[in-house]
Amino acid sequence: MAENLTYPSNLNDLVENGAGLVHFKFFERPNASSSIHLNDIFLYMPKNINNNTQVSYEQLKYGGLADKASQRMADTGVDNIASDLSNVISSMTMQDARSVSQGVLQSAINSTKLGSSGKSLYNQATGRILNPYMSMTFKGLEFKKYELEFEFTPHNENESITIKDIVKTFKKASLPSKIGNQLSFPMEMEIDYINSKQSEWLPKYKRSVITGVNVNYSGSGQFTSMIDGSPSRTILTISFTENQKVFRSDIDNGY
Repeated sequence: MAENLTYPSNLNDLVENGAGLVHFKFFERPNASSSIHLNDIFLYMPKNINNNTQVSYEQLKYGGLADKASQRMADTGVDNIASDLSNVISSMTMQDARSVSQGVLQSAINSTKLGSSGKSLYNQATGRILNPYMSMTFKGLEFKKYELEFEFTPHNENESITIKDIVKTFKKASLPSKIGNQLSFPMEMEIDYINSKQSEWLPKYKRSVITGVNVNYSGSGQFTSMIDGSPSRTILTISFTENQKVFRSDIDNGY
């Protein structure tokens, strides 16, 4: 098991005085059903703490006849689609039929060589456009993505070495190992905010993978170094994606 890493070196003293910290647990995944806890990193609270929820929708354009059919199916269910569609057609008003016929005409214009120009001419001549009957349709959930950013300013040589090891650990965790002609899965992470009065107000994260590690060695605007040559300020930005989706019931549990 690799050595656990802590920054800053007096983090424990800060925590005793009420400061919070973020705890990273690194897991190796030898197969789909098991994982091995390798090591831990303890850092001060990050500069940015965010919690984004992504939900996927798509726009559907289905026309006047389909709009009537969807209303009918919403009322009666989808078991008898053919008979429902027949009923929709038979119950159409003259205005409905005119709208559908205009849609057919416009589709025919679009299919000619005039293309979009023909459609514009039709719209200009009639002084109106057809109702596109568009709807937002739910597609599913996206995996939650988030970033954590840390700024490191070493106060001595030991902290410089610790910062270097922290950066290496996150970079290694984001990458696979090469095993013959195969690649292992990169590591997975569990991340918790602990020892802070604010922790109950902060988001929880499901087990995550690292999708990006950005290291800025010129955090002061230009590169400057300590006496030993190590950077005087390093900014580490880590991008994560949860590997489990968040559902409505998870919100009450802090996710």
